[in-house]
Amino acid sequence: MNTKTQSGNSIPRKLFRAIKNPKKAFDYLWLKINKLDPTSVSDHEAKKFFDNAKAGNEKLFHHVAPRIKTAKTIFDVGANSGYFAKGVIDKGFSGRVCLFEPIPNLLSIAVRTLSGYKNDKIFVNSALGEKYETVNIFLPDDSNIGWITLVEQKATSTKSIPITVTPTFVYASLFLPEFVKIDVEGFELFILRPFLRLISPTYKPTFLVELGWGKTNPHWSEFLTVALELQKQGYKFINLSNGPRNMTFDDLASLNETIDVLIEAEIQNPKPTPPQPQSHSVVSPNIFEC
Repeated sequence: MNTKTQSGNSIPRKLFRAIKNPKKAFDYLWLKINKLDPTSVSDHEAKKFFDNAKAGNEKLFHHVAPRIKTAKTIFDVGANSGYFAKGVIDKGFSGRVCLFEPIPNLLSIAVRTLSGYKNDKIFVNSALGEKYETVNIFLPDDSNIGWITLVEQKATSTKSIPITVTPTFVYASLFLPEFVKIDVEGFELFILRPFLRLISPTYKPTFLVELGWGKTNPHWSEFLTVALELQKQGYKFINLSNGPRNMTFDDLASLNETIDVLIEAEIQNPKPTPPQPQSHSVVSPNIFEC
């Protein structure tokens, strides 16, 4: 999160800000010159890239820290190189973290990024969606390894690779995470919607979601249907990019930019016994535990 060229922070604006700080200017130019590719980026290059995004992510960590203290399981969907999970753990999270990342090289980096932590860690080399399928994911051509999308209409290049998609419901019903971070460049509808089958008076997870492009997202009308259902279930949407401030349904409907939102139940229930995870046989060569 907060690593996107699509969210209104244009390259000239970033460069202008960077000039005020020589180190940031150097790092910015280094990233552009080196033409990073998610399928081959090194551990060192990935760290350098996410170090540049650290300030923005710190704001997110500040907002989510109180929400994760009681969580037992966190999903990191669109985990990339593992730096969001690392930040959450550094803020005191001691439970299980499940990382979902479809690009093998990035997931391998995530394994090494988190190797020094004792948390129970599950790494899944797959995207999440609503059905089992193999699709093409589009890669950046500007070194922005944090911007990789399954939404072809919004791709900034024609370079793509095939990846696997696994139904969100399979893992969500198995682990019942209390906190779910979703950063999937406009594909968030297909991760959020399956949770509607699980949300109940005794199970209301909190979501941290990057909403891609607002009403220019080709899936926006379907997302608004999900948003309305979540509001009926007692959820509120909090704009963290321009706030924090609560958002109305009309705010969501008229959104025309990419923002980070916190989606959480209006009243957090006392910790009742959640619904029992449904029985699933997860047979996949793409999951491993550390």
